[in-house]
Amino acid sequence: MINFVHSKLKDEFNKLHPQLIKILFWLDGFLNYHWRQSLIITHLMRTQTEQEEIYGKGTSKKSVHQFGRGADISVKDLFANRIAPEILVDAINDAFPYAKPDYKTALYHELDHRGRHIHIQVAE
Repeated sequence: MINFVHSKLKDEFNKLHPQLIKILFWLDGFLNYHWRQSLIITHLMRTQTEQEEIYGKGTSKKSVHQFGRGADISVKDLFANRIAPEILVDAINDAFPYAKPDYKTALYHELDHRGRHIHIQVAE
């Protein structure tokens, strides 16, 4: 079962790109099958104001989160169960290659105050 860190994310989930929803359900099943663990989503949609808080006021940089094509998932429980986030990143990228060369569907990174997390994205 997919879990959300706050209720707003449940509403945003239905606005996501269908391919991203497919990947998130697949990942939840993958976690449950291998480790009896549920997926925890920490971030989905982002406004332009939130984008500017991260990258600076007036930024022209866009994020897949602004278009329902990005999701961030927690890695906190993965560490508690001794699951390396890179295992999930590799599994996602193998199962769902990104539609554009030089991009990945999943990556493990840190962005501003959100801390380390797995970012998942799909192309248009």
